[in-house]
Amino acid sequence: MLCYSLDIMKTESDSLVMSDRERALRAILTDRPDVITDLEDTVLPKFVSAVNLRFQEQLTKNRPRYTEDCARAPHLCGDLDNFIVLQELRPRFDAPIPTRVINPVREAFPGFQDLLDDAETKELCEALVSWSRRAGLDADWFRDHGLAVMRHYIADWDLPWVKVSPSIQRYVMQRSWLGAIIWDFSLAEYLEQLKISTN
Repeated sequence: MLCYSLDIMKTESDSLVMSDRERALRAILTDRPDVITDLEDTVLPKFVSAVNLRFQEQLTKNRPRYTEDCARAPHLCGDLDNFIVLQELRPRFDAPIPTRVINPVREAFPGFQDLLDDAETKELCEALVSWSRRAGLDADWFRDHGLAVMRHYIADWDLPWVKVSPSIQRYVMQRSWLGAIIWDFSLAEYLEQLKISTN
């Protein structure tokens, strides 16, 4: 059962506190999976196109090497395009001594408001707005969550296998939805507590 009526959330979404938002997002995962499917069907293709456009040079630079690797062991690589995206764009620690996580996709697509003035992301923004309105949560924080879900999707280790089966893609999308919740709420709270305890 939903913790909040989506009609109520539609009118009060910007005033929801963080814990209310987390509960609402978790309720969607269990009670409104159609919202996640809608994100997958209508917004994710535009996000993937925007990522490919933004990182075109980086994704094509090493393509011959990846093509050769995948030809030798296709059972380990899955879909070549998604394999390249995962290898080139997944978050990683900087080196040689790890001090921070480098996440090129997060830096390029940090939040909904950051994308509004970019002609390359116009279709993506319009799709996010339409999706959030269909879900009954017409608010920037919800569109930011949609972006976070898709960033998690791009970085999921099973990404090369999503074209094999719709059920794999659905699973990865749901895992990405939950991963974005954990990252934005639970981990953020933990890091804040850690910061407080070290001061």
